[in-house]
Amino acid sequence: KRATIATLKCLGAPRALMFRIYLLQVIVLALAGIAIGLAAGAALPLLAANALTAVVPIRLAGAIFPLPLATAALFGLLTALVFSIWSVARACEIPPAELFRSLVTAPGGWPHPAYMAATGSLAAALVALVIATASDARFAAWFVAGSIGAMVAFRLAALGIAAAAARIRHVRRPAMRLALAGLCRPGAATGSVVLSLGLGLSMLVTVATIEGNLSRQISEELPRDAPAFFFVDIQPQQIEPFLDIVAEVPGVERSEQMPMLRGRITAINDVPAAEADIAPDAHWVLRGDRGITWAAEAPAHNPVIAGEWWEADYRGEMLVSLDAQVADGLGLTIGDTITVNILGRPFTATIANTRQIDWQSLAINFVLVFSPGILESAPRMHISIVHADPDAEDLLERRVTDRFANITSVRVRAAIKTVAALIDNVGYAVSLTTVITLISGTLVLASAIAAGRRRRIHDSIVLKVFGATRGDIVAAYILEYGLLGLVTAVIAAITGSVTGWAVVTWLLRINWTPEPLAVIVTTLIGTAITMGAGLVGTWRTMGQSTAPWLRNE
Repeated sequence: KRATIATLKCLGAPRALMFRIYLLQVIVLALAGIAIGLAAGAALPLLAANALTAVVPIRLAGAIFPLPLATAALFGLLTALVFSIWSVARACEIPPAELFRSLVTAPGGWPHPAYMAATGSLAAALVALVIATASDARFAAWFVAGSIGAMVAFRLAALGIAAAAARIRHVRRPAMRLALAGLCRPGAATGSVVLSLGLGLSMLVTVATIEGNLSRQISEELPRDAPAFFFVDIQPQQIEPFLDIVAEVPGVERSEQMPMLRGRITAINDVPAAEADIAPDAHWVLRGDRGITWAAEAPAHNPVIAGEWWEADYRGEMLVSLDAQVADGLGLTIGDTITVNILGRPFTATIANTRQIDWQSLAINFVLVFSPGILESAPRMHISIVHADPDAEDLLERRVTDRFANITSVRVRAAIKTVAALIDNVGYAVSLTTVITLISGTLVLASAIAAGRRRRIHDSIVLKVFGATRGDIVAAYILEYGLLGLVTAVIAAITGSVTGWAVVTWLLRINWTPEPLAVIVTTLIGTAITMGAGLVGTWRTMGQSTAPWLRNE
């Protein structure tokens, strides 16, 4: 719209009027897009309810919820305003003469401070909305920071690509010289392509990396050490005959059992749990009852990392061993106290030590392990894990459940397969969202190419006058967009891999394995998209006759 804005300004249109005209256009288009998005978003879950039920084991409520729709509409409107006010205001600030020279040099400058302040305020409102509507405010804040950091990083990468292209000299092939010049010339689409396409590609790599590592952890690594069964609700008088049955089944390797009660943490250092200052990642410990036990000796698979374990014949005041991560989240150290409600009665225990629990081991792990003595006389049940060959599972389950109808058996391998399938389905859904983001980036790429169409035609006409053939110009465009797509994809692959590594190791706390296939596919996709969009967008410029354009100029 630069030429139109320049013409209207030459005819006397004031800056404020130009700003209102084009901002109104943006708002109308945004409202139309929001309406379409709300209608599709409300209708698709209803239409796909049956298909989704087969994928996700929960029943979808067949209703329309106004609050999520209103939130989505507000997101759309704020996003449209944040990313349009700056550009519209800057275009309206540029003198008409500079706009008419845009074929040679790209317009620059900053918008009026009032428009900059408005953009900043709306951006802050958008960030506040993201954090306020998230279930985990801290995670949302990190997401916002990561998004801003990614945008800055890709913008800097675009500047680096343009600077590197400008420094490369003494290239013999004319097509390569034109391609490198196209990456750093005024008004080049380098910044838009690297930012929009790079964000989508890096997100694709991140999702593929996380999903691949999580699926591998659940479907490959967990089953190696996972038991065949968890048996729960074993009554005290049943534990001996139960162990005898387990020992008689061929293929059973070993079994473990421990007594178990259930209790709820009600106070931390005599402060009610609801009022205590607790880290967000430790809130789960306070939600409902937790399984608890007592033991004379420290569990072999839970090394003590702080404090000391009590003596095997200890019968003094109540002590407790706590998971180290939970202790950090609750702000507890050795010597502090914790109160647990067990069977309606509060018990206060002193923290004697903390243990490092590997929850992925699928062993019998308890957040709270009390000293023996006080709880031994309480009504309890036992829990047992059994390691057995897959061929022995059916016989073992049949013998146990035939003898004891109250004992519940949980097949661990079947549960792992179910979780793995669910994670795969969630991964598909997130990947679909990522593909939509990638399509949006492709549309931005197409828009950037369309915006520079006149400049492309001008360049091709000049090249034709100096003897360049259509093949020469097409080769230059292929190299330009191929280099741009390849570099963008490589940067996105590195960024996505680093982000995925951080999530896998720091947040999920599982072993990291590179995903080379995701990186290779992303690189090919990014290069193909950029080359394809570039050629489609510039192919029409090849057929322009030289004489009419020269006469017009």
